[in-house]
Amino acid sequence: MPNGILPKLSHLKHLDLKSADKSLAVKNARELISLKRLEKVRCRFRDIREYNAYAEYLKLRDGDGGPKQWELIMPIIFKEENASRVFGPPICSKTVRLGACRVKEGGGEELPLLPKGIECLSIKDPIDSISSLMDIPSIADYYYAPLQSLEYLKLDALDDLRALVEAVAAAAARALPGWISEGEGFWGLKTVYIYKCCKMKNLLTDTLLSLLANLENLHIQECEVMEEVIAVTEADDLTSTLSLPKLRTLCLRDLQALKSICRRTIMCNSLQYVTLQQCKKLERIALHVRLPHDGELPGGKDNSLRAVHVGKDEKEWWESVKWDSPLDKSLLRPYVRYR
Repeated sequence: MPNGILPKLSHLKHLDLKSADKSLAVKNARELISLKRLEKVRCRFRDIREYNAYAEYLKLRDGDGGPKQWELIMPIIFKEENASRVFGPPICSKTVRLGACRVKEGGGEELPLLPKGIECLSIKDPIDSISSLMDIPSIADYYYAPLQSLEYLKLDALDDLRALVEAVAAAAARALPGWISEGEGFWGLKTVYIYKCCKMKNLLTDTLLSLLANLENLHIQECEVMEEVIAVTEADDLTSTLSLPKLRTLCLRDLQALKSICRRTIMCNSLQYVTLQQCKKLERIALHVRLPHDGELPGGKDNSLRAVHVGKDEKEWWESVKWDSPLDKSLLRPYVRYR
């Protein structure tokens, strides 16, 4: 598309340039900004300055005439692999996908901004060495605070990621206004997807679990050194319970070093589906779940456990796992599905 064509499409409402074609990208953000009637836009950017120019425009026009739905991709991401894993499902109306680009200070380059109101953030194969999300200025900057609206977070192949949030960085940030959203929820996160983060030993510590108070879905896959999902900082305090009150789905796959989900019991009274596959070192599960009331069948309308999915060849392993809960493990047998 030659320069000067987009501004002439003054009545355009929906622009979708997301394609496997590497050449299909926005070269000039000013032309995109000129489309004042645009309601939906999905596009890639080649240049970080052009991406930031449009992100800044969205920030300024949020709720005041700008597009109500957008998906911004920076830079071009295309490899010979499953496209659904690269991009994920289009589940949110305000999405940013960053891949194979710099997101951390120190490289002397302009860093990607995050528009106000962002609901979905996906980061894949960054150039930088990132040990936690607090290494990313757009997230750690409490004054800008763009992530209080974030609901879906996907981290894919962050080779140096060690935890979602590290305790030392979080302790400093929590003293600053705006870092934690109202209700002690970690930016309102509902879904977290962690994939192939090969140095991640835990998601976060028990002292920071309240940051995930709004979490509904947790998926962790192929993190080869993860030993504990929620790490316990005070080893002598194992009797008190933790809580993930809204968690509905827990999926743990191909975690070869995982020994426990947490050494403290986690109350998960909304948990409906659990998937445990290829976690052969997992010895104990300290989750308190709610079963249907007497006389109700699994999968009913009641917000309680519906299924525990285990690998089809892992029955022997499952029988050896200890479930630390007031519930007797034998009560879970009607819910176990081998597949």
